[in-house]
Amino acid sequence: MAIDIDQISRKYFFKDKPVDYKLKCGEIIKIYPILVEDWDQFEENYDILCFEKNKIPIPKIIQMSYLQFIIEVMLKKDEVNQNKLYNILKICLKLEEKIDIKFGYENNKPILVFCEKEYVKYKINSKDFDEIKKIILYQNILGYDDSIISSDIQKIMNEYYKAKNGDIEFLNLEDKMAFLGNNSGLTKNQMLKMTYREFSKRYEWAVDQMDYQINKTAEMSGNVKFEKKIEHLIYRKKKNKYEQFFTDEESFKNKINNIQ
Repeated sequence: MAIDIDQISRKYFFKDKPVDYKLKCGEIIKIYPILVEDWDQFEENYDILCFEKNKIPIPKIIQMSYLQFIIEVMLKKDEVNQNKLYNILKICLKLEEKIDIKFGYENNKPILVFCEKEYVKYKINSKDFDEIKKIILYQNILGYDDSIISSDIQKIMNEYYKAKNGDIEFLNLEDKMAFLGNNSGLTKNQMLKMTYREFSKRYEWAVDQMDYQINKTAEMSGNVKFEKKIEHLIYRKKKNKYEQFFTDEESFKNKINNIQ
């Protein structure tokens, strides 16, 4: 049975608690949320978990599990990717320095073996790795979505973001901390000790609140007219995942017909 991210989110994510994950070998490990002070390490390494291997037009690779793909393709004679995998697991599982990670096979299936000297602490198989990878990404990246999207739809989404964002320069983490601190009174040290997930939520709400107040004031003044009524900051209607990319159902159908 696949893991239920919504259930895990209710039980662990919003409480900033580490996720208790039971490996197929029976051992239970904890998957920890990243703190703001560790975000730079996470950001430098988490792409090792995000390769879209199924978009590589090679049947053998498409048929591989992600763990097999990582071991046999991405890590092979590549010290950079080896370090990335070790670093991301070290941060998210809080591995001690004395723990070593080895790649191997069991019943001709790829596994990760976590060892302390010659003692095997536990093993992670392909199914475990898929689920741990999914938990790590959803746990730490607000708005992450691993839904499978066709390359055509992805292209439309990319074009939308490019047109929407134009030459906007997005704030780096330091600037986001300065903005949130200025609006909330939180100190830098307090923010550094937050999970990145909580920080991201607070930052998003601070930006939304600022935008809402500015737009609502302009709307009530009568000097500015908006095409749509300004939504309440709290009571907002539920949005369709693709609503921002396609203005209406007919527009969506036309886009799809154009790429078929």
